[in-house]
Amino acid sequence: MGQLHRSWRLKELLRTLLGLPLGRARGELNHWVFRASHSRIPEIVELFKKIRRRRPDILRTITE
Repeated sequence: MGQLHRSWRLKELLRTLLGLPLGRARGELNHWVFRASHSRIPEIVELFKKIRRRRPDILRTITE
């Protein structure tokens, strides 16, 4: 699988988890963070670091 395809899949996973119920979204976000941190795609790793720092804010947005 190419880097562009992996980037697209990670982007889509992140987009879809925002519409999930909180419990499932929390688990999917943890899964996404793990996959993104191991992707070796510089832009995705940079995004992963930002999301990791803002995870509580992201989850709070899902609950509201």
